Amino acid sequence: MTATRAPVRSPASTAKNPSKPEVPAVNMLNIHNSNFVLKTPHKCVHCCKEYPRKAYLEGHIRSAHTGERPFVCAHFENGFVLETMSTEHLKTTHGMGRVGKERLPRSKREVVQGQNLGGFNEET
Repeated sequence: MTATRAPVRSPASTAKNPSKPEVPAVNMLNIHNSNFVLKTPHKCVHCCKEYPRKAYLEGHIRSAHTGERPFVCAHFENGFVLETMSTEHLKTTHGMGRVGKERLPRSKREVVQGQNLGGFNEET
């Protein structure tokens, strides 16, 4: 018994989808980079570091170059470089959450929305 081999095909006959043109790999990399790789348009004038957001650059300049801490805790007079750091400090140290209307967690919102809330959401 002799073994049979599969016929050898030429590269032209092995096209995956002739109706769809192949995109070169270089173009795919450029598309990927433009969609997913962080752009860093904000550059520090002091040390040339680059940041994707203006707020990040401002925080870098304050902490690394000027030492400025404009967000101050009223209780301890601690200074913070970023407002988010100050907010986190207030939440964790002083138990101060959101300013304004408190919101229920998502899991609780769905349960409450279906209930009669003392005259609200009543069908008339």
